[in-house]
Amino acid sequence: MTEEQYQAKALDLLQQEVGGDVDGFETEQGDIVRWSRVTNDYAVGKPGEMVRSMYPLRGGEERFNKLRERDEKKEDNSNG
Repeated sequence: MTEEQYQAKALDLLQQEVGGDVDGFETEQGDIVRWSRVTNDYAVGKPGEMVRSMYPLRGGEERFNKLRERDEKKEDNSNG
């Protein structure tokens, strides 16, 4: 896979909506994370801007859920 193909594949995944075979979340740092259950690709970056990383996710859904628990942006429920 060329660098251009890698970037295009990762950006395509990052731009997909969560649902069906694609799961994902936003990190505390503002990055978007997407994981495809079909291809097992895990991508991190900013859609249309930058790919930080894309790789096959070892451990499947269990690993994805651990990464989500660690990295997902937490809602601010404080009133003050």
